[in-house]
Amino acid sequence: MKDKDVKGDLLQASVPRKALPTEEQIKSTWRKGASCRVSIVCHTYNHEPFIEQALAGFLIQRTEFPFEIIVHDDASTDNTARIIERYRTAYPDIVRPVLQTKNQYRLGIRPPCFTFPLARGDYIALCEGDDYWLDEHKLSKQAAVLDQSPSAVMCYHDAIRVSEEGRVVGRSEPSRAGYNASQLALAPFIPTLTRMFRNKPVHWLDRRPLPIALDIVLTSYFSRHGGAVYVNDIAPAVYRVHDGGMWSRRGAVERLRTTLDAVLFIAARYQEEGDTRATRLLLTRAVSELIGAVGTAIIAKVLMRRFSERLKARLKRLLVRLKPDS
Repeated sequence: MKDKDVKGDLLQASVPRKALPTEEQIKSTWRKGASCRVSIVCHTYNHEPFIEQALAGFLIQRTEFPFEIIVHDDASTDNTARIIERYRTAYPDIVRPVLQTKNQYRLGIRPPCFTFPLARGDYIALCEGDDYWLDEHKLSKQAAVLDQSPSAVMCYHDAIRVSEEGRVVGRSEPSRAGYNASQLALAPFIPTLTRMFRNKPVHWLDRRPLPIALDIVLTSYFSRHGGAVYVNDIAPAVYRVHDGGMWSRRGAVERLRTTLDAVLFIAARYQEEGDTRATRLLLTRAVSELIGAVGTAIIAKVLMRRFSERLKARLKRLLVRLKPDS
């Protein structure tokens, strides 16, 4: 699909051409007596201009199975929580809000710590409150892929990046080849808003402090349950680039620090579990990230001025405790 074609679809999707289905209309296609198949998990903070479009992308999903929408708002200071409450009223059997009164992010507690334990579906699909989906068959297609792929823990598809004005500014194209479990353990790039994965306990969520780039951590963690499959017939999900975005607002140096923090966190967990090979490979990735930054002189800033104390301590512990293979 060409960018200009995607942009046309995006502009149409940004202005609903018809009213959203009611809860009864959504449930009318579900198999009677079936249990929840997919939990849509949405994390949001100060997304008043965007959250309704995200919720619309969930509610247009056409499935034969029940799904739920778990929306976590981290004590937004705008009207995000009020909007979510309005949708809870309209869709009481589908929309399940988690509304914080105190910001948990500042306490080092990430949203999945609250949402993942609540998920009742066999699968979890992720989408942040400032992003949205275009394909009304996304859930059905991804669930079918996981049903037919017992060796896979996750499936994913393409995404596009758009500006606040709705202009396509890039594409996020992960590997079409998919990943086996060993490859997934190294946390390759998979757009968060395109993921669906099996609902498994994530024990690393008990650790504090958790990295900001928790999607990188989750990618590696789920590798213990299998690999990941690319799905090629789903319209790209939409990642919105704006000043309030958790990732898009970060500069290059801050993105590097955030990535390194997550990679070293994963390496430390594998080191604790006795997986020396995975630990070494992740440390190699960390070094590669630094080397890759040389061309733009980021590495000097990171090492000399911007390297956080927590990051230095993590790296020091790993290097001191890691012993060569015997």
